[in-house]
Amino acid sequence: MSEPDLVETIIVGGSLAGLTTAIALAARERPVTVLERTRGRTQRGVAIGLGRTDLDAAVGTELSTRVIEHLGEDSLRQGPYPHPWWNVYAALRATAE
Repeated sequence: MSEPDLVETIIVGGSLAGLTTAIALAARERPVTVLERTRGRTQRGVAIGLGRTDLDAAVGTELSTRVIEHLGEDSLRQGPYPHPWWNVYAALRATAE
């Protein structure tokens, strides 16, 4: 690895965007740390749309598959209905960990 590859990325905030970014960087073998001040469930959102194509584009097919395993395969077959925010968050967090 060259020296720039050794620079660690620190992400402040482990919500959906922070976790997705961390997973995407880790998939590219970049060292990353997520700083989050909360420990438990602090849901603020109600629901979010999630599709396999968008998830693949954000984090790659392999990690997308891991997120879906945590979320549940049936969750992507539910049609146009949004996913509960907490379920998406929990799946991203489990994958990031």
